[in-house]
Parts: sequence; structure tokens; C-alpha cells
Amino acid sequence: MNDKIKKRVAQLSEDGRLMELLRGSSFVLLFKILGALSGYAFTILVFRWAGKGGYGVFELAFTALTLITVLARLGLESAIVKYISGYMVTKEYGKAVRIYQFSFWIILALSIALGAGLFFFATPLSSFFDGQDLSEAFQWAALAIPAYSILQLNGETLRGLKRMKEFSYLQNGTLMLMATMVFWLWFDRDLANGVAAVKAYVGAVYFLTIFSFYYLRTAYVKDLGSPAILPVGRRGVISSAIPMMISGSMFLVMSWTDTLMIGHFMTDADVGLYRFVFKMATLITFAQFAINSIVAPMISGFMADKNIPGLRRIIHQIGLINLVMSLPIFLIFALFPEWILNTAGDGDMSDGVTVFVILAIGQVVNALCGPVMYTLNMSGHEKVSQRIMLWTATLNLVANLLLIPRYGILGAAVATTVSMMIWNIVASFKVYQFFQVVTLPIPWKWRRK
Repeated sequence: MNDKIKKRVAQLSEDGRLMELLRGSSFVLLFKILGALSGYAFTILVFRWAGKGGYGVFELAFTALTLITVLARLGLESAIVKYISGYMVTKEYGKAVRIYQFSFWIILALSIALGAGLFFFATPLSSFFDGQDLSEAFQWAALAIPAYSILQLNGETLRGLKRMKEFSYLQNGTLMLMATMVFWLWFDRDLANGVAAVKAYVGAVYFLTIFSFYYLRTAYVKDLGSPAILPVGRRGVISSAIPMMISGSMFLVMSWTDTLMIGHFMTDADVGLYRFVFKMATLITFAQFAINSIVAPMISGFMADKNIPGLRRIIHQIGLINLVMSLPIFLIFALFPEWILNTAGDGDMSDGVTVFVILAIGQVVNALCGPVMYTLNMSGHEKVSQRIMLWTATLNLVANLLLIPRYGILGAAVATTVSMMIWNIVASFKVYQFFQVVTLPIPWKWRRK
């Protein structure tokens, strides 16, 4: 038995792709940990200073910002990872520059238009929810839409170039760290509210967007030189991006439907409690995020080289890493949920304990299934992932409509967890169907070599 383990460890150590994955993801993982701590600090700070209702206002404004930004990006930020990764393999650097320029101007125009729409319709939209500060919060969120959209594009472009350190600097953890500092230093505790939290986040978005152009310019000079701009098939890019946008938007609809429905049927305080508990549960998947950040351009590279065995091998290895990183956190959450929530929330959080455990189950299943959506999107099966997300988002919407009015935030947790488990399992089956690889971390001898 020991000989087998030693042999397997030796094989893993000799695998260059795994070493690239671990070297790259270790830095992203470090920033993800720091980001999770920053997000935790921001959540705790707003939750304690502004109360459940104030934190609920921030989450609803952040939901509007996130959903509208997905539409503004049109899926181009996802497509650009796939295309630029492929262009770097084939050394078509001029096409990499052209696809960024093309994506930038489309996203900028759409984000300005959609941001203006949210700004001017903030008051009618806020009447859908129970919250007196929502109109102003929505207007501040609208101001961030253009910058936030371009920030996402620049970050994904750096990821396509495999500039993972720079990509890590531009993630939500850095935004949360900056927002925490602004909120803590700029606003008085006695006057802090949800709108102040939104203002702090908007300021962080603009600050980091400026830095993203510096990183992008540096990468351009070092990685691409001064290539002659080459044309790209715009229709092909759009036809690839749209399914990714639909898939991504359906994922966000599924992720945020519970928040929106709670905001409509219940109070800002209920939104605040639910989102606080939800964010605690997502700590289970922080390692998965770091690994997926690295693996997306690698999958695109494998497909460009038609290296299916390499694709299978890296997915196997990711499953093992996810198992090691996510399962212990889940077990701690499942065994000591009340202590964790009471400590984090600085008070009695008994109303959120069962919700916390249910959401943690969905998160651990998400982690163990591996990068199934990335695999489908980066391998030419965008429409398959689009259909999966469309059907599960519809299921999630119906389940939330039925369960929240009757069971409150517990019903939202059940709807979200069941939907998440279904789309992960179905996507895992599709990955097996296309590539004959099992994404779950099962024993090696049961997998196709």
C-alpha cells in the first residue's frame, strides 16, 4: 500500500501540467484566502455597523450591479479567455490584440447604456423591494457599471495571457479589501448604513479599474511586443460569447434569485441575514475558485492542441485537490455551525444555523464536481452549458417562488442548494459523455486513463 502511494506521489510530482497548476493556483489561492478574509471583514463590518437591514441594502444593490454587468459584458470576457489562450499557443499575437479592442468598445458602450438605465429607473425599481434606502443605493451601483465591466474584461484578458498574479490582484477580494478600508476610515460608525457600504465599494471599483490598465499595458509589452493587428471573425466571437453570457447570466440568476425574492417577500434584515450566512458557506469553495482561475486557459490550450489525454489528466488532478481543500472545511461547518455563526456574527445567529448547513452541502458538492462548466465552455460546448444553466435557473426561480413565501430564508436555501447540485451533476455527466472523464475525486483505478 505504501509503495502504491509513493508511486502515485512520484507520478504527480513529475507531471509538468500539475506543477504548473499548483504553482499558478498557489498564488491565486493565497489571494483568494486574503480575498475571503477581506470579504469576511467587510461583511462583518457592515453587518455590525449598519445592522442586518443595512447589509441587506448593500447586497441588493450589489446584486443589481452584478446582474446588469453580466449583460453589459455580453459574454465577451469569457470568450476572450478561450480565444487569447488559443492565440498564444498558435503565436497569433495580432489577433489577441484585435479581439481585446473589439471587446472593449462593445462592453464600454453597453455598460454606459445599461448603467444610465439603472440610474434613471432606480426609484421605480426600489419600490419592488422593502427598503427606503434602495433608490440611492441603486444609483450608486449604476455609476459603477462601466468601470466594473471593463475591470472584469481586463482581468479575464490577463488570465488568457496566463498572467495569474496580475489577474489575482484584480479580483473581488482586492475590491473587498479596498472597500473595507474606505468604509472603516471614511464613514462614522454611528452614521454608517447600507448606502455608505455601496459608496465604499464603488470607490474601490474605480480605483482598481485604473490599476488594471497598468497591468494590461505591461503584459501587452512583455508578452505580445508590437504585433501587426490581425483581423478576427467577429461573428464567430459573438456566437461563442453569447452562449457563455447566457450560461453565466443563468448562473447568476440562480445565485441571486434567492436574494431578490427574499428582498421582495421579506425585509432587508432577512436579506442581510441570509447573505451573511451564504457568504460564510462559500468559504468551502475558495480553493476551487483559485484552481479554476488557472485551469480555464489550460483547457483552452489543450483543445487548441487537440490534447484530450492531457485534458483528462488535469481534470483528475483538480478533483483530488478540491477534495483535500474543501471537505475538511465542510466537516467543520457541519459539526460546529452554531459556534461559527455566533462568533462571526457577534451575537445570536440561531435563525441561520440550519440555513448555513444546507447551503454548505450545496457548496461542497459544487467543489467536488470540479470545473465542469469551465470544461464545457472552453472546449466548444458552450451551448450545452447554456441549456444546463437555463433549465436549472428556471427550476431555481420556481422553487424560490414556491418556498420563500412559506418557509422564508430556509426555503431559499433549499431551492438554491438543490439547483446547484442538479446543474453540477448534469454538467459532470456531459463532461463524461464528451471526454470520457469522471470529474469526481473517485479512486484512480475506476477512471479512464
